[in-house]
Amino acid sequence: MATLVNARDSYLQNSSRNGLITLSLNGTVTGYGVSVAAINTSNIAASTYTYRLGNGTDNSFATSTVLATTGSSQYTWTAQTAGVYVIWCIAADVNGNFGTATSTTVTIAAPGTSSIGGVINGPNLKLDWTISVNTTSFAIDYYEIRYGNNWESGTVVGTTKATTYTTRLTYLGPQIWWVAARSIGGTYSTPTGTTITVNAPSAVSTITVDVVDNNALIYWTAPTVSTGQLPIDYYEVRKGTTYATSTVVGSNGNSTFSSIFEQLGGTYTYWVTAFDTAGNAGANLSRTATISQPPDYILRNNYNSLFTTGTKVNFVLENNMLVGPVDIAQTWQGHYVNNAWTTPQAQVNAGYPIYALPGLTTGSYEEIIDYGTNIPSTIVTATLSTTAVSGTVNNSCVISYKLLSTDAWTVFTAGTTQLITTSFRYIRIKYSFTCTGINNLIRINGLNIKLAIKQRTDSGNATYDSTKTALQNFVNFGYAFLSADTPIVQASGTATALTPVVSYSGGVNPTGFSVILYDRTGVATSGAYSWSARGF
Repeated sequence: MATLVNARDSYLQNSSRNGLITLSLNGTVTGYGVSVAAINTSNIAASTYTYRLGNGTDNSFATSTVLATTGSSQYTWTAQTAGVYVIWCIAADVNGNFGTATSTTVTIAAPGTSSIGGVINGPNLKLDWTISVNTTSFAIDYYEIRYGNNWESGTVVGTTKATTYTTRLTYLGPQIWWVAARSIGGTYSTPTGTTITVNAPSAVSTITVDVVDNNALIYWTAPTVSTGQLPIDYYEVRKGTTYATSTVVGSNGNSTFSSIFEQLGGTYTYWVTAFDTAGNAGANLSRTATISQPPDYILRNNYNSLFTTGTKVNFVLENNMLVGPVDIAQTWQGHYVNNAWTTPQAQVNAGYPIYALPGLTTGSYEEIIDYGTNIPSTIVTATLSTTAVSGTVNNSCVISYKLLSTDAWTVFTAGTTQLITTSFRYIRIKYSFTCTGINNLIRINGLNIKLAIKQRTDSGNATYDSTKTALQNFVNFGYAFLSADTPIVQASGTATALTPVVSYSGGVNPTGFSVILYDRTGVATSGAYSWSARGF
């Protein structure tokens, strides 16, 4: 039996119809891709559509590369960087016969340029910006913020999907802040910048120094925070003839008062400087005061550490000073290899202009002093002199003491730099250092430890017997002095005026003295007397 083939089947099976499927092609940039629509302008049904991308040079169909083959006349090409693209499409019928290739040109633009502004808000910088609408660019993926002289070499500080960004300010002077939008296709808008200038704090005013015994009570008025200035974070009190040669003796946070205990009488100049939240110092102001000799206390020991016998953690000794917190185990080669830098300039460009950076966030220095003997009630004062090399490093002091090497340490509250102890032989001073981030360094210029021992008074009554020897007339002190002045003796209980002569060797750990009473003719005469001695 003959097989009947209708005209339509014969037409579809005819492979000589190449090119009969014709298309109209258009491409539209949407927020998240390029939408390509192929419109079949022939009366032949298309089975598949092949979408191809021009090579960017001649953009011919022959040199194009396949993007996708699908049964749909709609195709979404993923987001791309800005540029001009030629997209081709060719359709085939159910027998695989291809029609005529057709192209459309699509222009993808960069995101719109931005308009940026910034204000200092407390310790922070608040940036705000707007982006102009560009209908031929992709949606914004995020905004990138940098600072520096230009966008290309600027330091990236963060990204956000919002049109505002807040960061803590850590510099002094002018700095340009930049923002650019980045589309989901990876193209940046033209960066725009704004200059934000941070001014140093103003000087404190109306410093007054009240003297109470051996205490200097220092008061000052906080400076006014003006436009371009950051809030005051803390005040530093220094002592010295000039500011350059002065040493830090107090830092009371944001308080406008400091009390300085002086172990020796004299004329002292005190300096007060305000520091803002970025660590910038204002102009310093000074006042001079005369302090009396401390009552009942004398300076016994004044020790300046050489930093050679203590325990250093994340600090390196350099020119008799400590620098840190840093990784002291890292070599020169490792410093660059570990951070993927090839040159010192690359490190500088990364935001670390000092070789020791990036640093660590913690460190400490601890020193134990053996005074060799039992020391009675004493004022211990620790004074640390530092210089900020980069950023801000905070410190806290802990003082401990004990009498015997086997005793447990008596530990005082952290932050105490001056205290009164009971008897001790060993003193332990430990300073701990902390900072936020890895761009902070401090130099410890000196550590001073003073012992001021309270004077004691011992007194009593005794009798001199002229028939006995000096040893037999010896009077023992009632207190175990380490050192004592010559006793003051006054004859008493006799009608005849007698003159006392004290025999006293003094020295270390004196135990007592002897007295001879003489009448007006120089004859040793028995009699009673009172005595008193001061020492420690």
